[in-house]
Amino acid sequence: MLGKVIFEGSFEHIALMQLKHLHHPWFIAVQADLQAALPGVCLRHADSAQGPFLFSSGRFTADGFWLSAQPFAFPRDHLDRRRCLHTLTGIDARNLKAHVRKITGAFRIQLRRQEASAMFDRIRNMRQTSEYSKVDLLFSKLCSPGPPLHIILSWSGTPMHQAAMSALFCGDLCLGRYAGNYFARSLCPCRPDDTQDAESIGVAPTRVCLHCWHYHRNLCLDDEFHVILCCPAFERARTMQAVRIKYSLETRRATWRAAGHFVCRHGVFFDAVLECPCMNASSHATAWSTARRMPKLDEHLRVITTTRFHAASFRRLGSLQAEVRRRRW
Repeated sequence: MLGKVIFEGSFEHIALMQLKHLHHPWFIAVQADLQAALPGVCLRHADSAQGPFLFSSGRFTADGFWLSAQPFAFPRDHLDRRRCLHTLTGIDARNLKAHVRKITGAFRIQLRRQEASAMFDRIRNMRQTSEYSKVDLLFSKLCSPGPPLHIILSWSGTPMHQAAMSALFCGDLCLGRYAGNYFARSLCPCRPDDTQDAESIGVAPTRVCLHCWHYHRNLCLDDEFHVILCCPAFERARTMQAVRIKYSLETRRATWRAAGHFVCRHGVFFDAVLECPCMNASSHATAWSTARRMPKLDEHLRVITTTRFHAASFRRLGSLQAEVRRRRW
């Protein structure tokens, strides 16, 4: 649409003026999109010796951003209206491309904000419908400071872990809090004194943790907090995960860099900052003189960890990550 506004005399420019005159729904929608990216900007009709034309209003914001459908560097007539009567070349064409990129970038940000706001309202309404809504954890995350969810998922590394994190935030782990132990109602507390004890601590008898109830006679709500941090059934998994985090490449790399040392993008730990020799097949032995550790696959922990550097058995980090994806760790 910006091109139709800019080049006067073109068929598209004339068609756009006609759509504006007829108040066509397409033009109304385009005008709304333009104002979403450039608040307060509108397209205006004017007459000149060359014929009628459309031009855009424009102004500078407090932070110096030019709000207009036309670049600031465009030539102006005696009434201070920016116009273009010829094909753009050179610096004018570059100014136009840069201006269009700014406008489309601002519009993209606005659309993402609207989408995020609509999603937040939808999740909030879903949460209010039930005390045991599946989106309760997701709503709590959206109300807390921190990086967006897609950034958090990217930290998980493997697609399997990302799928597990997504299921956690979406309430699809079939926990008693949400499923109500539907297929195991006969295993839930059913004696009057047991149900009374559960209700006294604010837990529905059908939503208790079955492992804690049957093996330890404890009444606990089967939710994410209980499964991840408290339930004895997952004690070994919690211990293994803590060990994986402790010995993982990411933890070792952060510790090494915090000590003032260097880690190249291929996962080699050096004492000092230098040019990475990893991609040089004919690297001399002296090139590895300051290398101390390298990445390796741990078959027991099923993660990429580190070991003492040995040039003969060295594999770059990208190769190991591909191996992890192939094995679905």
